[in-house]
Amino acid sequence: MGYNRNWGTGGTYVYYTDETQQTTVFNKYKTYNEKTFDTALITLSAATAYATAVLARASTVRGVETITVPLGYHAVTLGDQVGVVTQRGTQSMLGERKAEVVSVEYALETPMMILGIRHGGTVETIVTTEDSILLTDESNAIVMVEA
Repeated sequence: MGYNRNWGTGGTYVYYTDETQQTTVFNKYKTYNEKTFDTALITLSAATAYATAVLARASTVRGVETITVPLGYHAVTLGDQVGVVTQRGTQSMLGERKAEVVSVEYALETPMMILGIRHGGTVETIVTTEDSILLTDESNAIVMVEA
């Protein structure tokens, strides 16, 4: 985690490496994958807190899939949390789960949107950025539910 950038000497950062979850993640996935984040933070304590928050989100691999929704949901943006019901036939496979929007593409010829989503935790932890929650079913039908 890069912090405390020295603007006078060419913009060099002081780096903090958080290795608190290294063994756990390696045992789970059998590979090392280190990423560097340069930030505008100025203290070690702020960099440590931020590194802890980033590791909490990035230490678990989540599957990414796409859903096609009407263009009317153009207000959905990257990082929004949506509720997704994954079904197999008529049975709910996983129930309603939280998913983060990781990509947004526009298919204007249809007119539809293709949302890339990464599954996360249970629906009770869905965070909404607007006044509603976006839900989809097995046919990718979208329903906005008032929060």
